[in-house]
Amino acid sequence: MITRSRAPDSTASGSPQSPALLWLGGFVLFAVLYLVTCQDGPGWLDSGRLQYRVWTSDFANESPIVVAHLLYIAVGHAAHLMPGAFCWNLNALSGLAMAAALANLMCLVSELTGRRWVGLLTAGLLAICHAVWWLSTIAEVYTLTMVGLTAELWLLHRLLRQPRPIYVVALGLVSGLGLANHNFALLPLPVYGVVATGLAWQGRLSLRSLAAAAVAWIIGASPVLFLTIRLAIRTGSVEGALSSALFGIWENQVLNVGGASRYFKTNLALISLNFISVIGPLAIVGWIAMRRRLGTAEAAAFAAITVIHILFVARYSVPDQFTFALPALAMIAIAAGLGIDELARRSPRWRRAVVAACCATFVLQPAAYATAPHVLRALGISVQRERQLAFRDEARWFLVPWKHNEDSARRFATAAFRQADPNGVIVRDSSAAAALRMFQATEGVSPGVYVEYFGRLEGRPLCKKDFDAFRRNYADRPVFVVSPAKGYTPTPVLERATFHREPDEVLYRVLWSDDPVAVAQVSGNSASNSAVR
Repeated sequence: MITRSRAPDSTASGSPQSPALLWLGGFVLFAVLYLVTCQDGPGWLDSGRLQYRVWTSDFANESPIVVAHLLYIAVGHAAHLMPGAFCWNLNALSGLAMAAALANLMCLVSELTGRRWVGLLTAGLLAICHAVWWLSTIAEVYTLTMVGLTAELWLLHRLLRQPRPIYVVALGLVSGLGLANHNFALLPLPVYGVVATGLAWQGRLSLRSLAAAAVAWIIGASPVLFLTIRLAIRTGSVEGALSSALFGIWENQVLNVGGASRYFKTNLALISLNFISVIGPLAIVGWIAMRRRLGTAEAAAFAAITVIHILFVARYSVPDQFTFALPALAMIAIAAGLGIDELARRSPRWRRAVVAACCATFVLQPAAYATAPHVLRALGISVQRERQLAFRDEARWFLVPWKHNEDSARRFATAAFRQADPNGVIVRDSSAAAALRMFQATEGVSPGVYVEYFGRLEGRPLCKKDFDAFRRNYADRPVFVVSPAKGYTPTPVLERATFHREPDEVLYRVLWSDDPVAVAQVSGNSASNSAVR
């Protein structure tokens, strides 16, 4: 049963009068933080792939539909229009998106509590959380997801307080647009549906409004719906198209209800960095007071969305599990905002204490990030992956969220093209291929070097899909791999070649087993270099 929510004290000190001005102030404040600390240059892994997809206007996306991220690719084109280096511009867009999300959150918490300063402290606590800051400095889709989620929560709050058609239609449109960016948007959708249906059942919303909201959602989600329908028609399999849109190749991880992955401990440690803060204790206070402060309906809706997001990230067994904590952190921050206000209303002493605790967090949490790699080295703890990427300090990369002084991908690409120049072929690698392509495209270096990539490009045969054609096409050119390890180098190459790398090189030269001349030449050069040294 949807019951009327109790509004916060509208006469509270600092009650927000101008949401637009409040939003703009918050946006500028947090945008400065992220713009100053965002990465400059190509990115590793998915960040590099997103950069390259935006650079090449890749809306078709040969990967599963679930990672199409069409809204991000469209919004990312603003990086082409901004003055300055493309990679920095696109990385900066992540920070601008998060700044917008934090401004949304600040306005929402200000309305929930009737106090602007509570909204500011709440947004500040979320802004310096590890995953939030980390993902706001590189090209990623999750910060755009946060813009949508916080806007949805703000609209949900308005809808429950004043059930107007404009709010439910806007909620449907924003949720649909969210799906065009990332499937995260599907998680709170059932809660929105229950709330809207309950309001209609009570006669506080018309059925026409619900129908309009459904149409608005379809319009927002239309890019993904179009790809799904197109795939179903092309393959003749509705089930396959839906699977591609909902799960891709990650069905087991998305539907996982049991075991943790082998990356669980690492991700748990990274997630714990978000809570070197008072945000956790304050959220507990907020959850205790939530029903009394917001009323049953709004408290139940926020609690349901919180539980859904926490459960999702807790059992989503992927290597980068910690990056999926952003929506859960946003929900925790809202509860923390209520906790700040609840304690501050007890007495002036409590108010001073909670403000002091938040200010201490603003200093101590970044200090903890900065010192963490040094502490690990002092304790003799080495942060290692299955294979080491040249120039990348794994502890610094994962533990320190700001990336303005982290340029390992750029240095790797510079060294790789120097080695492969003038006409080498670099076999694709999931971590580095996009960074290499991006560096080559934006810097205009080594045009004769071919970097094998993902999907259909220029009609060239991919080594993994057509090994024989690959060998014929590049028989007279040196071939290199980033890492001769299973899972990173195609199996046909591992089975038909050996690999050689000098100490000062970043790529491994592929020595085909059926080319003894090349093997002998490299062996001779290695012996000569050893003698010189």
